[in-house]
Amino acid sequence: MRLIIAGLICVLTALTVACGGSDDKATNTPGASGSASATAAGNPTATSTTKGTPGPDSDYYTQLESYFTDSRDRSNAATTKLDDDLAAATTLDEEKTAINTFLDTMIGVFDDAVATMNDLDPPPEAASAHDSFRNDISQAKGISAGLQSDISDASTQDAAQAVVDDFNNRVATLVNDAQGACRDLQTLADGQNAGVDLQCKVAE
Repeated sequence: MRLIIAGLICVLTALTVACGGSDDKATNTPGASGSASATAAGNPTATSTTKGTPGPDSDYYTQLESYFTDSRDRSNAATTKLDDDLAAATTLDEEKTAINTFLDTMIGVFDDAVATMNDLDPPPEAASAHDSFRNDISQAKGISAGLQSDISDASTQDAAQAVVDDFNNRVATLVNDAQGACRDLQTLADGQNAGVDLQCKVAE
């Protein structure tokens, strides 16, 4: 029996992407920018359609979009490797190694994200959402490190699955909060005619 980890992948990557997956193989799919078909296909993203002269704070939102794009690219690469490693795994230990390798990469993504957002200078109206998103990422990093230890200690398939399921439950609120902050930032970017698409998930 293979570990069901699709929820785990969505939890760790939903800070900046829409995601979905099967019961035994996780996939991480960015939403198509500005595409109505993405929502119709069950992969909704909140997109920007603003036009006009960029406002004085648009550079901040452009930098934020660049960070989001980099995080998505790294998350997608990590998920592809995880899919391949899990497909090749024949034992629980090999599955656990694949998951911990994925977590190593995601913790690095979170580390860089916190550093990047600390370096950005948000305009006053964006400060609250900016700080909320950054803090959610920081918490995700800490919880992910704990998951590495817990899943390494699991000696049976059922125990490992319980660890993953508990992680998903603990982080669900964190993910929702991060996506809410993302949508707030997108709204502010639209108000600045920044012309960016942060690809936030729409509220469920």
